[in-house]
Amino acid sequence: MVLNWAKVSASFRPDDLKGAVFIGVILGLGAFWNGALIIAALLILGAAVVWAPRRMDLIVCCAVATVLAILEARFFVRTGPAIAPTPYIGFLAEPPTLRGIATYYLKLLGLFVPLLTIALWKLRPQGRLFLASLLVPIGFATTFTFTPDVSVNHKFVNAGVRIAAIFVAMLVVRMFDSGRIARVAAIALCLALTATGVVDLIAVWNFNTEKRTHNLADPLLLWALRETDPRAVFAAPSVYHHLVYFTGRRSYLGLPYWAESAGYDVAPRKAVLQRIYEGNDAGEIARLAASEGISYVIVDDIARGHYPGLRDDALRKRFRLAFDQGSTQVYALHP
Repeated sequence: MVLNWAKVSASFRPDDLKGAVFIGVILGLGAFWNGALIIAALLILGAAVVWAPRRMDLIVCCAVATVLAILEARFFVRTGPAIAPTPYIGFLAEPPTLRGIATYYLKLLGLFVPLLTIALWKLRPQGRLFLASLLVPIGFATTFTFTPDVSVNHKFVNAGVRIAAIFVAMLVVRMFDSGRIARVAAIALCLALTATGVVDLIAVWNFNTEKRTHNLADPLLLWALRETDPRAVFAAPSVYHHLVYFTGRRSYLGLPYWAESAGYDVAPRKAVLQRIYEGNDAGEIARLAASEGISYVIVDDIARGHYPGLRDDALRKRFRLAFDQGSTQVYALHP
């Protein structure tokens, strides 16, 4: 095999530098909108650098997007390390072996897997490389994780599957146009592929039965709106739903799930909340409130369930009771 250096050199000459920079900026600005999708896009484009005839455009695009993402992370994540990939073999497969992974994806995607394999076989060499690049996010999801919750990797799987599905659709259309018998097979495949989606839809419908309601005329909410500074910071249990989020006031720490996924160092704030709720030293609680800028702490049934060692007696001895109704008390920690 003789390497054509002229072609290699030409591939590193930018063809549309402005377009590459523009796409890179769009990707980079989306880093804190949906980081997983941006990473998936960079994985696909980065893999394409290996075989694409216009490598430099892809390199510029990836470089611009990466630099912007790093700058955003440096700006938003002031403490603690930003997210980084960690080896994790298997995704959600049980057991996390080659056979287990293959079985998992066959169960998950069904007919999609053999049809995609046929599509890969039918494509020309460059088309195969293109399709292989689209599948890189799935390979990444199966071998690495960015967060303690590996199920978040489903976004990488979705990105790869949804784009690769175009090739499966093209294969079915080609079958449909290839004769009467092939047309019947194509219709059957189309119905079978659609049926798997219907099954998933039923599962989602049955799973999503939880309902939550909040009384927007709740005394706590009305008190916070009328009697507290709009810039006040409330400490409350870090749960998904809490009335404090409707007050218009700042929350010291909401549900940390998404913040942790983006790389924010939320562990220190979790520790502060635990020391405030379960601490016995009122002086230390006052110092924490002053250093963290916490104005009020809410003690309610949610807090009692979230912090089994809650010591509201320490709060009651030192701090002013700003609101009291039923099982809900709010203490003013720092004016």
